[in-house]
Amino acid sequence: MNTWKALGFVYDVLFAIAIPTVLLALAGRWLDTRWHVAPLFSLIGLALALAVVIVLMMRKTKQLKKLMKK
Repeated sequence: MNTWKALGFVYDVLFAIAIPTVLLALAGRWLDTRWHVAPLFSLIGLALALAVVIVLMMRKTKQLKKLMKK
């Protein structure tokens, strides 16, 4: 694995963590302000983001294992 592939992999991992977290947290915050139930939906959004990130990291780990075998 060369340096550019490794950096690309890191970039993918960072986006896989950041995008679901930010989007679902913002969606939860929006629902909280709309229905005045803070912090209920913010916490639900963060919990969903955690679940999505775990699934994405498992997929990335499988990809890395395949790359390391080659």
